[in-house]
Parts: sequence; C-alpha cells; structure tokens
Amino acid sequence: VPQVSELPEEFHTTAWTANTTVDVIEKNKNRPFFIFSSFIKPHPPFDPCVPYCDMYNIDDIPLMAYEDNVIDDMILVQNGYKVNGIDKLSDYDKKKIIAYYYASVTQVDTYLGKILDCLEDNNLVDNTLVIFTADHGEMLGNHNAYGKRTYYEESAKIPFIMSYPGTFKEGVESNSLVILPDIYATIISNAGGGIPIITCGRDLSNVCKESNVNVRDMLFAQYGSGRNFKAMIRWDKYKYVYMANGAREYLFDLEDDPLELKPLVEPDIFAIQRATLVNY
Repeated sequence: VPQVSELPEEFHTTAWTANTTVDVIEKNKNRPFFIFSSFIKPHPPFDPCVPYCDMYNIDDIPLMAYEDNVIDDMILVQNGYKVNGIDKLSDYDKKKIIAYYYASVTQVDTYLGKILDCLEDNNLVDNTLVIFTADHGEMLGNHNAYGKRTYYEESAKIPFIMSYPGTFKEGVESNSLVILPDIYATIISNAGGGIPIITCGRDLSNVCKESNVNVRDMLFAQYGSGRNFKAMIRWDKYKYVYMANGAREYLFDLEDDPLELKPLVEPDIFAIQRATLVNY
C-alpha cells in the first residue's frame, strides 16, 4: 500500500543511509576506503516523505502496459502477498503505486547527491570509483505484475552507472551485457588486485573507456529450484526464458517488442538455447 512516511525527512531510512555514508567518508578521507552504501528504498512499501510524495501528480501518471495472459507463475505468487486484492485495484490505486515509487526514487536521488557532494568537497572525486546500481527492478503493474523474481525487463534490467573521472571516459553509454558480479571484478581490478578464476564477473573498465565494448556475448541467469526453477539467456536483441514448471519456454525480440507482449514461436531457436542452457 503506497503511503506517505510518518517520519520527518531527516529520520527516514534514505536520509540515514546517506548521512551515515557521509560520516564514514569524512572519517576516512585521508586513507583508502571501501563503502557499500545500501539504500533500502525504493523497496516496498513505497513511503516517500513530504515533499517528495507530492512531486508526481497521481492523475497524470500513465498506466503500465500489461497483458492478461500470465506466463510466469512467480507473478501470481508475488501478487498474492505484494498486493492483497490485486483484482480489486482501481486505476487510481495503480497510478498511486507508480507515483509513490517515482517519489521514493527521487528521494534517493536527492541523498545520493549529498554523498557525491561530500566526495567533491573533500577533493576525492577523481580518485574514487563510484558505482550506482540495484539488486532488482520493480514490475509496477507491467504484465499485471508487482514485485520482482521474473525475467521481464522491468524486473531484470537495472540501473548501472559508474564514475571514475581519473580513469574512465565521461559520457560513455554501453549496451554491453553486465551482471552484478562484474562489480566485484571491476573493483578488484581497479584496486590493483587480480580477479579470481572462480568468479563469473568481468572487469568493466574498458566498457567505460571506449564505445561498443562488450564483456560477454551471452548473459546467463537462473532462479529457484525444482518446480520453481527458471533460466534466462540474453544475447544480441533476444531473450530466451525456460521455466521448469510445465517446461514452458519463451522468446522475445526486444528491439521489435520492447514491452515483451508478443512472444516469438521459433522451435529451432528454442532447441538451440535449451541445449545451450544444459551445457552451461
């Protein structure tokens, strides 16, 4: 249920996370440091503070695209506990969820700025590697789904921004396929260490120095086990998803169908990618 936080802004978890991070930077600015600054928001419940809660007019929010044909059982599971009574949600309810999510993101953005200002005030910008990312996305009503744990783009594709002014080129945008273990590999490499063979992470430094650099041709992902097991292969403009429950498989062309509303029927590709998953 989206709601306005009862806390004054300075006591909200978003403010606490940023302020604590700034404190750690100030106390360690004269020596090397590593900080993992984990903002809980915009995780549900979406509870932005005043004035953020009023920044997005609920009536002006467009509804998300969705289809009635649910192809991922996890959507049904998540809807069951993320949104009690999803079938009774009004359009206004759906828009309010989106508006308060946006407001929560804006609140985080504000306090990220406070951390970056601290680095600048202490002349640490040029020699500090900053990585901004997330552990998952949020469906927000797309595909009539809320929460995560699905391989739709809204859930699986996340923000990934890196800054290292003394080393990386400014303004580089990349379509390289990356995963969270790449963070570990990139940090280790830029700190002067060797990347262990055991990790599947790749150093993303060259991605940030030149255009059109790819660190992998295919991205593999898996979630769950037993009946809940599902796996994804992402390559070129395609996404292939296999689900153990019912042995269902789906293929999307993300250039022609970015909203993933029109699964392709390509038996030959299904067979090839199914074998690729098994071999992987």
